[in-house]
Amino acid sequence: MGWGVENYNTAYNKYFDASFYNLARSQTYFDRAHNIVIELLTTAGVLGLISYLILGFFIYYYLYKYYKREPGETVIISSLAGLFLAYFIQNLLVFDTVVTYIAFFLALSYAYSVSRDSDSEDNQADINLGMAKKFSILIVAILIGYLVVWQNIRPAISAYYMRAAMNENNKPTYYYQDFSNFVRKSLSYNTIWDAEYIIEYTSIFKDFLGEEGVDKQAVSKDVSYIVEVGEKYLPHSHNDDKFISQMSGLYEIIYDYAGDISALERAEELIKMAIDLSPNRIYYWHILAQVYEFDGRDEQAIEALNKARDLNPNVADTYWSLALMYSKLNQPEEIIKNVKEAVEKKLLLYNIKDLFDILPIFEQEQDYETLIFLYRQVVNFEPNNFDYLAKLAGAYAALGQNEEAIETAKKIIEINPAAIEQINQFILDVEAGKYLKISNF
Repeated sequence: MGWGVENYNTAYNKYFDASFYNLARSQTYFDRAHNIVIELLTTAGVLGLISYLILGFFIYYYLYKYYKREPGETVIISSLAGLFLAYFIQNLLVFDTVVTYIAFFLALSYAYSVSRDSDSEDNQADINLGMAKKFSILIVAILIGYLVVWQNIRPAISAYYMRAAMNENNKPTYYYQDFSNFVRKSLSYNTIWDAEYIIEYTSIFKDFLGEEGVDKQAVSKDVSYIVEVGEKYLPHSHNDDKFISQMSGLYEIIYDYAGDISALERAEELIKMAIDLSPNRIYYWHILAQVYEFDGRDEQAIEALNKARDLNPNVADTYWSLALMYSKLNQPEEIIKNVKEAVEKKLLLYNIKDLFDILPIFEQEQDYETLIFLYRQVVNFEPNNFDYLAKLAGAYAALGQNEEAIETAKKIIEINPAAIEQINQFILDVEAGKYLKISNF
């Protein structure tokens, strides 16, 4: 019978293949199949697909009837036949929207109307509306008014405030209170889009964790408000693993700021729900590992990360997270092994606050290849950090990559012109090979 209308994402997430991360780290959620046949087989089952195909059969049946009655209308009939065929073909690659639905049903009604016998009794216009029809029109008008207000106007207003919040957050300098007000207004209209807004806001509030000077009390209050709104949607979104996982992340933030152990317990409960719905999503296991770490269950955190690694051994983030856990447990051999795996798999860091605990180990090991990769991560975040530019230049020189060493060293002069003499001497020493395999930084 299928998974039910609008439930393609439930089936997709249930059988999500972790190897998808080899293609893309993000954009792994799909609520449509982008193919009408697969969509209907998944959501409506075989009977649903057969019903859809029967509809197509009757479209061409009525067009054929029209052709038999009016053979001179070849242009109209061919145009309609081509239109419906094009509609079906495009639905093998995309999915319906309101715009395409309106066009389809207008074309369908026109095809049906021209195919009918103009002399038949049921084709006679009935102009006597009567009380029943008038009442029906009134009901339809009320329904349309309700839909306009609740499904269009209110969502449009809430979307305006949501976009205002996002724009405020993207400003180089902004007042947090303005951002907070926009967030709260966007969630005050109780629209169908609130769950999507919460997903977007979660990533923003997670970024606040790494920022200095954040008003933790204000952020904690706003996150608590968002969670309160989100809890109202959970009964209706019990199959939406993405939303549930983001709610877990919000509870983590509350715990991080307020130390509320009940928030951490709720975070664990929610992320386990998300894992039950989509057990092969690696980053859900990462979130669970973080919850375990916050709760002091380090061994369980490592077990969760090992599960993520087993699902897909090609994801660099998993090895980096393992390295950080082993750093906490002071196990340098495991740190080195997992960092090197992460580097080999082209790790891309989104913050470097934990990197500085890892660097001394590789400096002591004089592992210049790994150090070059890690130093470049620091420089990407802090391009004016001439200390790490100098370390990066030294690592290049130690491996005999003289051109890269000199180019990196020259960037220091742009930042600190007073260092020109030292840099010039460094360049001369590099060209003379004096830094080759030198271990001192």
